[in-house]
Amino acid sequence: MNQPQTDLQAVPSAPPLPVLLRNIALSVFLFSLVLFVLLSLSYALLLPLFTRVQVGGTPRDATGVRAYQSALAADILALERERDTSVLPLLDPAHETLKGSRRSLPSFEELREDIRRLAAALVPEPDAIHIEALRLRVADRVLEIEGDVRNVGPRSMTVLARFTDELARLPGIASVDSPVFERREDPGTGMHSPFLLIVRLP
Repeated sequence: MNQPQTDLQAVPSAPPLPVLLRNIALSVFLFSLVLFVLLSLSYALLLPLFTRVQVGGTPRDATGVRAYQSALAADILALERERDTSVLPLLDPAHETLKGSRRSLPSFEELREDIRRLAAALVPEPDAIHIEALRLRVADRVLEIEGDVRNVGPRSMTVLARFTDELARLPGIASVDSPVFERREDPGTGMHSPFLLIVRLP
């Protein structure tokens, strides 16, 4: 009995992997090159056109916006410091200097009361040593006393000299410049001796 003959067709074998990679390498390279060129052109030419915005009246790209933001933040910080310095004097270094100068001076209120008490106690006549103004010049460490000696008749210059001597002995006073001694006749005040005393503070 004859067996049927079967034709066995040869199945082609798969190409080896190196050959396969070599065949597709050129296609992948060309695709990558074209994609790279297109992305580079869009980044350099198209992207700036679509990402440019109007900031501060000027069209800016992303890099320009970042630089503008940094400059704006620095300007705001500088203005805030200037505002804090003007509004809050405690932050100003000159404030500490002024505080030190003030602390080194005797109390103006206490000094004024001591001078008024001395003027009232020096002679029995009321308002004999009349003080019109007290001016403190902090920078020069000087106290100016302006007024006149009145209601004591011809003794006005003597009372003024005594007041000057006693004034120099008060605590908180370094020295007193000798005033101009003169006697004047005034229709309202009568015989009086005006004075401007320069008191030096320590």
